[in-house]
Amino acid sequence: MLPEVVAKNGFSLDRLATLCNVIESGSITAAAGPNTSRQSQFSRQIKELEEAVGAKLFERIGKTLKPTPFGEQLARMSRTFFGAVAELASNEAEKPGQLTVGGGEGMLRWVLVPCISALRELDPPIHCKVRSLRSTEIVRELELGRIDVGLVRKTAVSENVAFEKIGTFEFVLVIPRRLLRSRSGEEAYEGKPLAYAELAG
Repeated sequence: MLPEVVAKNGFSLDRLATLCNVIESGSITAAAGPNTSRQSQFSRQIKELEEAVGAKLFERIGKTLKPTPFGEQLARMSRTFFGAVAELASNEAEKPGQLTVGGGEGMLRWVLVPCISALRELDPPIHCKVRSLRSTEIVRELELGRIDVGLVRKTAVSENVAFEKIGTFEFVLVIPRRLLRSRSGEEAYEGKPLAYAELAG
């Protein structure tokens, strides 16, 4: 038996899609475009959905709308549902799946790109769509359901997402070899730790 909230008049997939669209676009006007009738429709749908779930979905700050934590969570769950339905339909039609991955420019280039050909050779194949984002943006896009997977440092992970460690990356300081020479001309620092004072000198 379906939950009571699903049977309410103000609850529908169309209204959930409107919620996701408004949050992604940033405002009702941006989501609906210049059509004033469509703007009124979106505004009414948001209000009806709020009445159906019994919670505020947005807070008005000046002339802008900010999604409440409840609104963010409902949109995230809705996107997950829509994505699952789309994936099911795609599999049924035997179309290749699409994986949207977010990461920094370097991570995408050196970690993801070498794996793309292997993903395409799977059965069914997986096509990757990549988005170059900062760490905070990656986590937010994951929480909103706009990307499927993110590549970030462990310290950037929020409590709303699960993570799996994929490896450790080493960074090194690279300088011209001429800076390894002391003022006297003796190559005293090759293969040894460099003091900041010597680098500055």
